[in-house]
Amino acid sequence: MVSNVTPIVITTAFVALISTGLCVYLVRKKRRENRVPSEWRKVGSARKLFLFPLKSGHYMEIDSAECTEVGLRLLKSNKNPLELRDRSFIVYGEKDSEIKSGRVLPQLVKIEVSVHDGSHIALDAPQMRTLYVKVPEKSDLNTTTVKVWSGETVDAVDCGDEAARWLSHHISQKDDGYRLGFHDASKRRNLVKFQDRMKYYKLMTDAATGLFSDVTSVLVVNQASINDYNKKAPSANVTPLNFRPNIIVDDPDIKPYEEDDWDWMKIGDEVIMRNVKECTRCVFTTVDQETGVRNSDREPLKTLSQYRMSKSPENAPIMGIHMEVKKTGIIRYGDPVYVGVNKTSTMISSKTTVIATTLFVAVSTGICVYVLKRNKRKNKIPTEWKQIGNVKKLYIFPLKSGRFIEIDRADCTEVGFRLIKTEENPLELRDRSFIVYGEKDKEIRSGRALPSLVKVEISVHDEEHIALDAPNMEKILVRIPQRTSSNVTTVKDHNGENIETLDCGDEVAKWLSQQISQQNSGYRLGFHEGLKRRRFVKRVKNADLYENLTDEATGLFSDLTSVMIVNQASVDDCASKVTTNQITPLFFRGNIVVDGPNLKAFDEDNWDWIKVGDVVMRNVKECTRCAFTNVDPETGLRSDQKEPIKTLSSYRMGGKGPQKVPVMGIHMDVKRNGIIKSGDPVYIGCD
Repeated sequence: MVSNVTPIVITTAFVALISTGLCVYLVRKKRRENRVPSEWRKVGSARKLFLFPLKSGHYMEIDSAECTEVGLRLLKSNKNPLELRDRSFIVYGEKDSEIKSGRVLPQLVKIEVSVHDGSHIALDAPQMRTLYVKVPEKSDLNTTTVKVWSGETVDAVDCGDEAARWLSHHISQKDDGYRLGFHDASKRRNLVKFQDRMKYYKLMTDAATGLFSDVTSVLVVNQASINDYNKKAPSANVTPLNFRPNIIVDDPDIKPYEEDDWDWMKIGDEVIMRNVKECTRCVFTTVDQETGVRNSDREPLKTLSQYRMSKSPENAPIMGIHMEVKKTGIIRYGDPVYVGVNKTSTMISSKTTVIATTLFVAVSTGICVYVLKRNKRKNKIPTEWKQIGNVKKLYIFPLKSGRFIEIDRADCTEVGFRLIKTEENPLELRDRSFIVYGEKDKEIRSGRALPSLVKVEISVHDEEHIALDAPNMEKILVRIPQRTSSNVTTVKDHNGENIETLDCGDEVAKWLSQQISQQNSGYRLGFHEGLKRRRFVKRVKNADLYENLTDEATGLFSDLTSVMIVNQASVDDCASKVTTNQITPLFFRGNIVVDGPNLKAFDEDNWDWIKVGDVVMRNVKECTRCAFTNVDPETGLRSDQKEPIKTLSSYRMGGKGPQKVPVMGIHMDVKRNGIIKSGDPVYIGCD
């Protein structure tokens, strides 16, 4: 009995020793990480200070402020008898009680809130008379609950009917519809639990939140990062104010985006803050902060999305950092800005812990180095290329399962094709950015169940509208929706994934329902903004068998990846075996059709890396085929003979799972964005 127990005891003791040592190390490490640094390094100065009294309203440039836990506050003086706070006022809907922001009402940036006296603010806007509004004191009669876009509810003190009429006139030229709300800073918000995306950020807690700000109480921007962006998009006329920061840090020696690594920050002699989250950016950044006009090229989002995307579940462009105020105090224009210098501590209590931790780290490091080097070699973009053909056709499918648009060029982005903006085409329509979904069950409908969708054509009408057309239907114009809390809905795809979509309204819902079922209701049109990446690969059957298939490859509403490639030689081979109907590449709904005199059928199975123009892509999975392939892309009729699936099933069965399925084409992960043109040479990697 002893001989059997001893090895177990020794093994258990050894594991416990390592675990205890590691736990002690991690606890001490955690304490050190949360401790305010004792040493600081200067990185620059506070070159601009801004206060935004009204959420999404006009800015106020200031030379000093009190930095409180809930944001900047004006210093009280003879000239300024009222301690106005950052984002302490909001505009909200009279009927829905939803907070309105510049995402939906860009003209809010022209509303200026200033101090009038010790108890009144002044509201100003172009072509509007100045209105003096008494800052309300909270009571049961004037306290209301307003809703944030995330679903969070916040108490607000209503500012009265006169201010409501003034706002409504400015926004909609009506006597009602909008009201002014005030946050008296008496209660902290519960933001984090309402936003699942915040769980990704370990340091983000409700202690960091501001009053009516989207996330934290203070936002910091690095001027060098803005300058770097402007080099990439010199005609966009973007300023730091597009990003609405409270503090702009500048210095000749600051590098672009080094703020990503600023953990702790000290400004002047008093204020200390902690970086808790990068600032992900929305469509409001495209609004000119002086005129309230949106940038027609979607800048700065368009350029930022090419090189500054968050790796978090938000998967949106980033600029600036969200701060939690740890020590309050006064900030002044020109104050030095420091970042913490963390010294590695060696103060560990016992030799055993050191040995156990060192052993653990050494073994782990060796394994990690091996795995990283192995993966780096596999994921490295080739340096040598061989031409195998040319781009024969380019297609974009604006509506999932809808009619194709043949194009001669496209902007190939990480989430799929996008039409290039021109005078003839003023809207950057994206591939699979629209869907039809069920009004009752919220499920996405595809050509598998509704083959008639292939006859629904989406085209560009102007820079704000698309046109929907179909046989025996009157063409309808639909405005591209802007995100509000009332038009965001959650739809389900065939994998069970829940996806946020913007509903396009009742008029087009009626049009679609009549086209599909000759009823006035039943189906609705949804739109994907293209700012947030989907996370669904783990739901895909046998996805774990494809080592290169990750969520970084996904498209908008596509079934899997953002780009699909078809080899013309493979389609011709299949077509030669089908005698009942004429098979074309459009049956397989690829974005790129590759052709060449030396291409053989199904060569694409062995194409690992592909380069077209500036664009580089990785083959992550073969494209398995479903019943939708049997639908004629011109007529919307299913093949009675189940072709081409029937023929493919006789000789082109594949997939890495135990159950083989027909395959045609390859799913691609876009590794480098750029322009693709019809006729471009197509290369495969030789490394």
